[in-house]
Amino acid sequence: MIPAARALLEKLHAGRQNAASVAVDGVPQVDPKGKFLAVGEARKSLARACEKLGVELLTHHDLRDAFATSAIEAGVDIPTVAAWLGHADGGALLMRVYAHHRRAHSVYQAAKVVF
Repeated sequence: MIPAARALLEKLHAGRQNAASVAVDGVPQVDPKGKFLAVGEARKSLARACEKLGVELLTHHDLRDAFATSAIEAGVDIPTVAAWLGHADGGALLMRVYAHHRRAHSVYQAAKVVF
């Protein structure tokens, strides 16, 4: 389970009550009994947002990678991040796949080293 801010949980709960799982011509059609945050709609929404911003297409895998990297860089321990990502190996896969750090973070960390 991933801990989340109360405000986010409240928004997700409210959204579930007014779930929009179907879109017609990009306009959500409200279906209170439908799936909330349907995967297909999430992909389309992300693609539209990237297009509007004029940036390269991002996928949910890209966002997952960014989250894992940001969490590690923020100091969250590897087993915790691994659990948040649903890994059952204690962090072995995380270290192989997600543990790359951004150059800026590497430079920041290097500045902490005292000789």
